[in-house]
Amino acid sequence: MENLEVMAEGVAEFGGTPVPSPTVVPLYPSSHKRPKSNERYRCVVQSSGTLVRVSMKEKTHQQRKGGGIRNGVSCFSRQSSQRFMFKKAMICWDSIPKSRCFCLRVTFLPPEGSLARSKACLRSYRKRLSAFLGSDGFSGLWKQEYTRNGDWHVHMVLVIWKMPRSLAKRDHVECNAELPADFADVLAEWTARTWGNVLGWNGEERCPADATWCEKARNVQRTLGYLTKGRWVHSAKWYETKVPEGAQPEGRWWGVIGGKMLPNQYQGLDITMAEFHQVRRILANVVEHRASGACHLPIWSATSSLTAVGGAHDGTLYDSVKKYVEDTRKASEPAPPVQNIDEPLQVAA
Repeated sequence: MENLEVMAEGVAEFGGTPVPSPTVVPLYPSSHKRPKSNERYRCVVQSSGTLVRVSMKEKTHQQRKGGGIRNGVSCFSRQSSQRFMFKKAMICWDSIPKSRCFCLRVTFLPPEGSLARSKACLRSYRKRLSAFLGSDGFSGLWKQEYTRNGDWHVHMVLVIWKMPRSLAKRDHVECNAELPADFADVLAEWTARTWGNVLGWNGEERCPADATWCEKARNVQRTLGYLTKGRWVHSAKWYETKVPEGAQPEGRWWGVIGGKMLPNQYQGLDITMAEFHQVRRILANVVEHRASGACHLPIWSATSSLTAVGGAHDGTLYDSVKKYVEDTRKASEPAPPVQNIDEPLQVAA
């Protein structure tokens, strides 16, 4: 116990954090001890899209502790980037027609360049987009960034499920029909006109051409990967992911629009505790050999879950993990007993 007190004092002097009492320093955390049976835990592998998560859950309901009021979000942190990456990976993008995916960018010009004002403009634009396409006519993701010019802009990846009624009447088709070939130009023109009204530009002063941008998404996965840029300190785009000095933090850095309409394919598999550690080791290797490994949080204990994103298509990584578990179970099954027979060996003459 005396050695423990010396260690506590040394930690307090080195880290600058006072230790109230030596008794608060645990000898070995109980959470780091590997469970010996499945009586308390249930091990599962879950997947949706290109995301696979292996976790060990309590069989009895556990009350969540903690929480409280969150402080101002001042940067696109590592945890926020991780949640954004996992959210976009859970969506089954392979089942969404490429002709319905579009990329947009809107820029907040001074004096609307402040962060608080930009959130109000973004909400106003979303309401007008709902009136133009319908509340169930679009969905997608958005992420805000800070530019060197001192302005804020927002990137959006939209999935258009229904065309506007004006275009449906023009082409004499239903709103659920395929989008016309010139829909990207129609959406770009409508966005430029609507964004100018949102910013308060009158009819004599037109909104600058570089304030809005819209085109059909060529590769949705690459576009979404581009939105996660800049979260590394040494990245050339680091300045885009933090609030500048003197600015007041205001709201989140990314969000989902109409998330219930985005397709998800949830599938899972119950595994044993031994298979849990094997699968977690495999997924850890997958994460370490990918560029997205910087988003991976370390394994804190023997019961910690692990999430990996991988595979060229939806469900590819999960199918590989499932096949590995099935092959492991087949190999561990006992071989049939050897039966002795007394029949003579017949040899052809």
